[in-house]
Amino acid sequence: MMTLELWQGSCKVGLLGVLALCNTLVSTLCDSALAQIVPDSTLGNESSLVTPNGNVRGLPATLIEGGATRGVNLLQSFSQFNVGDAQRVYFANPTGIENILTRVTGNNASNILGTLGVNGNANLFLLNPNGIVFGPNASLDVAGSFLATTADSFVFESGLEFSAKNPQAAPLLSVSVTPGLQFGANPGDIRSVANPDPNNANLTVGKNLTLAGGNLDLQRGLQTSEGDISFTASGEFSLKGNQILSFTNSTKGGDINITAKSVSLEGGAILATRASEKGDAGNVNINAQNLTITSGSQVLSQTFGAGNAGTIEVKVDNDVNVTNGALLGSDTSGSGNAGKVSITAKGAVTFDGLYRDQDGNPIIQNGLTSFLPTGAGSQVGNAQFGIPGFGQGGDIEINARSLDLKNGAVLSGITYGGESFNPDGTRIYKNAGNITVKVDDDVNLTNGAQLRSDAVGSSNAGKISITAKGTVTFDGLKPDQDGNPIIQNGSITGASSQVGNPQSGIPSFGQGKDIEINARSLDLKNGAALSSITYGEISYNPDGTLIYNNAGNITVKVDDDVNLTNRAQINSSTLGYGDAGSIKIDAKGGKVFLDNLSFISSEVGNQQSRISGYGQGGEIKINARSLDLKNGAFFSNITFGGISYNPDGTLIYNNAGDVIVNVDDDLNVTNGSQLRSDTYGIGNAGKISITAKGTVTFDGSKVNSGTFGFGKGGNIDITTSSLYLDNGVKLYTLTSGLALTNQQGEITLADAGKITVNVTDKLKILGGSQLRSDTFGQGNAGDITVSAREFSLTSGAQISNITVGNGNPGNITIEAKNGTVLLDNANIFSTIDSGANSISGEVSKISINAGSLELKNNAQIQTVVRGATRNSQGILIPAGNGNAGTIDINVSNAVTLDDVGTAITSILDQETTGTGGDINIEARSLSLKKGAQINASTRGQGSAGSITVKAIDDVSLTGNGTGIFSTAEETSQGLAGNIDIDPKRVFIGNGAEIKVDSNSTWKPEPNSNVKAGSITLVGDQLILNNGKITAETSTVDGGNIILTVPKVLVMLNSSQITTSAVGNGGQILINEKNNRQGILVTVPSQNNDIRANAFGNDTEGGRIEVNTLSVIGFEKEDTGVFDNQSQSEISAKANSGIDGTVSVNSPDVDPASGITTLPVDVVDPSNQIDQGCAAFDEDTAGEFKVTGRGGLPPSPDQPLSSDAVWEDTRTTATNPQNLRANTTAKTPKAEAKKIIPATGWVFKENGEVTLISSTSKATAEKLGSAPQSCPVR
Repeated sequence: MMTLELWQGSCKVGLLGVLALCNTLVSTLCDSALAQIVPDSTLGNESSLVTPNGNVRGLPATLIEGGATRGVNLLQSFSQFNVGDAQRVYFANPTGIENILTRVTGNNASNILGTLGVNGNANLFLLNPNGIVFGPNASLDVAGSFLATTADSFVFESGLEFSAKNPQAAPLLSVSVTPGLQFGANPGDIRSVANPDPNNANLTVGKNLTLAGGNLDLQRGLQTSEGDISFTASGEFSLKGNQILSFTNSTKGGDINITAKSVSLEGGAILATRASEKGDAGNVNINAQNLTITSGSQVLSQTFGAGNAGTIEVKVDNDVNVTNGALLGSDTSGSGNAGKVSITAKGAVTFDGLYRDQDGNPIIQNGLTSFLPTGAGSQVGNAQFGIPGFGQGGDIEINARSLDLKNGAVLSGITYGGESFNPDGTRIYKNAGNITVKVDDDVNLTNGAQLRSDAVGSSNAGKISITAKGTVTFDGLKPDQDGNPIIQNGSITGASSQVGNPQSGIPSFGQGKDIEINARSLDLKNGAALSSITYGEISYNPDGTLIYNNAGNITVKVDDDVNLTNRAQINSSTLGYGDAGSIKIDAKGGKVFLDNLSFISSEVGNQQSRISGYGQGGEIKINARSLDLKNGAFFSNITFGGISYNPDGTLIYNNAGDVIVNVDDDLNVTNGSQLRSDTYGIGNAGKISITAKGTVTFDGSKVNSGTFGFGKGGNIDITTSSLYLDNGVKLYTLTSGLALTNQQGEITLADAGKITVNVTDKLKILGGSQLRSDTFGQGNAGDITVSAREFSLTSGAQISNITVGNGNPGNITIEAKNGTVLLDNANIFSTIDSGANSISGEVSKISINAGSLELKNNAQIQTVVRGATRNSQGILIPAGNGNAGTIDINVSNAVTLDDVGTAITSILDQETTGTGGDINIEARSLSLKKGAQINASTRGQGSAGSITVKAIDDVSLTGNGTGIFSTAEETSQGLAGNIDIDPKRVFIGNGAEIKVDSNSTWKPEPNSNVKAGSITLVGDQLILNNGKITAETSTVDGGNIILTVPKVLVMLNSSQITTSAVGNGGQILINEKNNRQGILVTVPSQNNDIRANAFGNDTEGGRIEVNTLSVIGFEKEDTGVFDNQSQSEISAKANSGIDGTVSVNSPDVDPASGITTLPVDVVDPSNQIDQGCAAFDEDTAGEFKVTGRGGLPPSPDQPLSSDAVWEDTRTTATNPQNLRANTTAKTPKAEAKKIIPATGWVFKENGEVTLISSTSKATAEKLGSAPQSCPVR
C-alpha cells in the first residue's frame, strides 16, 4: 500500500514508513536521498545513463543520456527518479528526438524539488504510478511540452505500451504518434507545494502542459507560453491560491482542459487562458462529476488585442458551486470577440456571492452581510476603466437540473462597444452576449442576484432566456421594518437587458434585446425585477432619419401562476431615443397576482427623474386564467416624450403603449391598485382593454388613460360577464393636454379617450366610484358607453363627462335593453365646468336605453354648463361657455323617479353662454313622486332646453315639489323651453305640477315675437288632483298650454291649468276646434281653475279655448274678482288692460250667445229615463241634477249642457219588487246577472279613474249611496 508523501519544509516521510527528521547534521544525507536518480535494467544495453556533474547552459546540472531510441521517441526507464532541492536535472535531446518518454518502475513517488528540464526542444513525458510531487522550489525548463502522469503505461496506436507496472524492453516504435495512457486501479496522486515567493510561483513550460493521475492537488501555479494545459484525475482536482495560465502574444492561446471526478478551485486560484496583440485566447473545458469554485477563484479566457477570447465549457454529472467571489468569464478588451460560457450539469448549479471568512462564516459590515462579485460572464471592453471593445460578446448558457443565484451573484453578458462605421457611414454595432438558462426543475435568484445582458457605447444588449419545468423565482433582499426592500451595493435581484448607463457618462447607441421566461410558474418578490431598458442617445441614418435605440421585449409564458409581491416589477422602458419594449405574460393555466406596490410598466422617459424619452411605449398584454392586483400594485404604460421631428419637419409623437388584459375567469383590482396608460409629453396615451369571461371587480382602485402634454388620451374598453366598482374607484380617461398646430396650420386637439363597458350580466358601480372622461386642456372629453343586462349606480357613484378646458364633453350612453338601470344616490353628469370653453358648439348627449329606469335617493341625470366661481385661493374663474347636453331616455317599461333631490336636469348656470339641453323620454310609463323632478333650466344667457315625454301608458306625478319643469330664472337672458307630453293617461296630484317658467328679467327686442315656452300634452285621460299645469313669464308674452284629451280631463282639489304673464297672457287650448271630443269635469266648489291671465300694465289677457263634448262644474268668471277662491272657474283676465277671451265649444253651447237652446218639441220625460234600475229607497237614494238655462237635450244619449242643471225628482218609494216584476214581464226570460251600481271613484297612482261601489278612504268622489241589485237587460 502506497502512502502519499507529505512535505514539511524540505523533508519527507518516506514511502516505507521510515520517518527522517532533517536537521543541520543530516541535511546533506537527506538531500542526497531525495536526489537519487536510479536507472533500472529493463532497457538492457539501452539503459539510461546519469551524469551527475554535467553542465547545461553554463550551469552545473545532472545530465541524463542513453535510453532506447525508437524513431523520434527516446525511452528512459528508472527505478527511482527524484530531483533534489536546488538540483538541476536535464535530459539530453539527441538529434531527431521529439519525445522523451520516462518511466519509473520502482515503488516510490518522484519528488521534483529542483529544476527538471530538457536540453533541447523535445517534449518530456514523466510516468510514475506511485505519484509525483513538485516541491515549493521546483521548476520546469522544458521548451516543448511536458506531461507528468501516474498512469501505469504509455500506450501507442499500434497497441504496444511502455509500462512502469510491467516493465518490458522498449517496444519497437517507428512512428511519432503521441502516446496514450493506461491507468491502473489506484493511480498515484500528483501534487505541487506552494511557494510564497510571487516571482517563483509558477511551473512554466513552452508548449503543452499535462498532468494526469489519481488526485491532482495543485498549490503552485502552472503556465505555458503557447500550448494547452490539460489535467486528468480519476479522483479530485484541486487548485488552491495559484494560477494556471496559458498565455500567448501572437498566436492562439492554449486550451485548458480538466477531467476529474471532482474539481475544486479555492483561495483565489486562477485558471486562465489569455492572449494579447493578435492572438486568440484558448478555451477552458471542465468535465467532472462535481465542480466547486470559491473564495475569489476564477476561470477565465481573455484577450487584450485583436484576437478572440475562447469558450468556457463546463460539463458535470452532479453539481456546480461557484461561491464567495468566484468567477467564470470570457472577456475581450480589444477588437476581438468574447467567447461563450457554457455550464451543463445533471444536478444543481449554484452561484453564491456571500462574503465568508476562512471558517465559512458570513462577514457582516455596517450591520449588513457583504457580497463579493460572483458569477459567470462574457464581456467586451471595460466601461469602468474607459476601455472600449470592438467585438461581439459571448453567450452564457446554463443547462442543469436547477439553477440558484444568490447574494449578489451575477450571470452577465456586457459590451462596451467603441465607435466604428461601415464605408456607407452606417454605424457598426457590437452585441452583448445572450444568456440562456434551461433547467429541469427550478430557477432561483435571491438576495441581489442578477441576470444581465447590457450594452454601453455602440452596442446592442443581449437576449435573456429562461426555460424551466419548475418555478422561476426572483427574490430580492429581505425588506426593512417598513416593508421596503434593502438595496445593497446597488444590487436589485432580477434579469435585465440594458442599453446605456447614465452613471458611466458614455454615449450609447444600440438596441435592447428580449427577456423570455418559460416555466411552470414565476415568482418575483421583495423588489425583484425583470427589466429591459435603453438610455440610447440621438443618432441619424445617412438619409437623416432618426435611429431609435429600442428596449427589448419581455415575454413570460407559464403553465400555472405569475406572482409579483412586495415591490417586484417587470419593466421595459426607454429613457433616451428609442421605443420601449412590449411586455407579454401568458398564464392561461393559472393566475397573475400583483401585491404591495409591485408593478408591470412600459415607459418612454421618466417624469420623476425629469428624463424625456423619444420613442413609442410598448404594449403590456396579459393572458391568464385570472388576474389580481391589490395593495397599490399597478400596470403602467406612460410616455414623457420630448420634442423631435422627422426630416420633413413633421412632429414625431412618442405614444404610450396599450394595456391589454384577457382572463378566462375573474379580474380583481383592489386597495389602491391601478391600471394606467398616460402621456406627459409629446404623444398619445395608450388603450386599456380588459376582457374577462368571469367577474371584473375594481375596489378602491383606479383605471385611467390620460394625456397631460400634447396628444390624445387612450380608450378604456372592458368586456366581461359582471363588473363591480366600489369604494371610490376611478375609471377614467382625461386630457390636460394642449392642442398642436402643424406646419400647414392644422390643429390637433388633445382629446380624452373613450370608455366602453360591455357587460353580459350585471354592472354595479357604488361607494363613490366613478366612470369619467374629462378634458382639462385643449381637447374634447371622450364618449362613455356602457352596456349591461342590469345596471346599478348607487351610494354616491357617478358617471360623468367634464370639460374644464377648451373642448366638448363627450356622450354618455347606457344600454340595458331588457334589464333595469338603477340610480340610487348616484349621478350621471355631462358638464361644461367653470372656465371651460366648448369651442365647437357641439352638443353632447346622455342616452339611456333600457328595460326600465329607476332614480331615487337624490339620484340625478344632468347636463350642465356651470357659472362663475372662485377657487380655493379666491381667484375668480369665469363661467363656462357652451351648450348643455341633450338627455335621451328610451325604455321599454317604466321610468321612475322617487324622492326629493332625485332629478333629470339640463342646466345653464349663471353668466353662461350657449343653449340649454333638451330632455327626451320614451317609455311605457313615467312616474315622479315625493319631490322628484325633470327640469330644463337656465340662469345664463341662453334659453332652457325642451322636455319631451312619450309614454305608451301612463305619466304620473305626485307629491309637493314633484314635476316637469322648464325654467328661465331671473338672472337668465333666455326663456324656458317647451314641454311636450304624449302618454295614454296623465295623473298630476298632491302638489305636483308641469311648468314652464320664464322668470327672466331679460327683455327681448321690440317686435321680436319672442314667446315663453309652451306645454303640449296629448293623452286619453288627464287627471289633476291638487295638481298644476302652468306656463308663466315675467317679461314676454305668456307661453301656451295645448291639451289634447280625447276622453276625460278631470280637475280636483285646487288644481290649476294656468298661463300667466307680465306681458300678454298666453293661450290655453283644450282639444282642437274641429275635433271636439272628451269631457272636461270638475267639482265647482274646489277652486279648480283654468286661467290665461296677464299681470302687466297695459297688457291683454290670454285666450282660452275648450273644445269638448261636455264641460261640467266650471263657472265662467264674470264676478270681477281676479281670483275667486270659492269656485272652479275659467278666466282670461288682464290686471290693467284688455281681458282675454274664453271660448267653450261643446255641442250644447251656442257660441254666439253662450245660452243653451231649448228643443222645439216638449219632451216626454217618461221616454227619457231608463227604467232598467229601480229607484233607491229614500234613505239611500242619491240625486241627479242637471243645471242649465231651463232645458234638456232632446235625448239622454246627447251630452248635458255645461251650464244647465237637471234634477231627478222621481219618487224614491218605488217598490223594487214591483219594478222587477214589471221588468220581467216586458223582457225575455233569462237568468239575470246582477251588477252593483257605482257610488264613487278613486284615482290610481298612474292617474287611472276607477269606479267603486262604496266610498273609499282614498281620494274618491262620492257618486251615490249603497249599491242595489240591477238586472242586465
